[in-house]
Amino acid sequence: MNASLRARISAWLPVLALLWPGVAGASWYHVEVIVFATIEPIAVGGERWPLDPGIPDAARSLNLIEALPAFEDEPEGYAPAAGETDALVNPVAFLRLPPEQERLGAVADRLGRSRNYHVLAHLAWRQPGGGAGGRAVRIGSAPATQDYTGAAPAGGGERSTAAAPGDALIEGTVRLRVGGTLHIDTDLLYKGVDPPVRLTESRVVKLGELHYLDHPLFGVIVQVTLFRPDAGSESGAGVQDGTGGADGVAAAPAGAE
Repeated sequence: MNASLRARISAWLPVLALLWPGVAGASWYHVEVIVFATIEPIAVGGERWPLDPGIPDAARSLNLIEALPAFEDEPEGYAPAAGETDALVNPVAFLRLPPEQERLGAVADRLGRSRNYHVLAHLAWRQPGGGAGGRAVRIGSAPATQDYTGAAPAGGGERSTAAAPGDALIEGTVRLRVGGTLHIDTDLLYKGVDPPVRLTESRVVKLGELHYLDHPLFGVIVQVTLFRPDAGSESGAGVQDGTGGADGVAAAPAGAE
């Protein structure tokens, strides 16, 4: 084994360790997150937000894996197809899933077509429920551009982006905690307004339901489903595919039609 290959394997050991029997025996979850900005926020009665909301704590968080590494002993021209069966039966924790494996594409499309909202990020991944599965995932967005103008804060502030061109409009973390109940912890900073605003919330979630965490200027839609590696499928009570809602749970914010 040459030094280059040894270094690459060593770098991936923390991720590969999640597939060992001690963790593989735990339940696996499919987590999907959409973050969006409100273009014209509803008046909030003069509410104001801190001039300095602070920065989300990214300690002990991780970035989603964008692609698995290619090793030197793979056959020439080998390129596994996105979503191939082996990836479903033997999932890799915290690997960013391709669009064809996302469940909330219909919700993101509705938001994207709306004049009221702007989709900042749409991410999906799978993770085990125990051990390292409790780590927070860093959430970012596409860089700000010169022509992007954020919402005007109803409680004061300028209608301009606090993010310089090239900076992400959203940054922070989302974490799934598994115990007696499932919890989603969010800590996100939206820099599409000046001053930026921050959303920190912990929410009990039910499998398969769409959960909406909102701020007058931006919001988060989260869905958690149980993933069965042996079957390559998601399941959950009342699983929604983004085409409709359940009692008390909106499929998309009002005005997204």
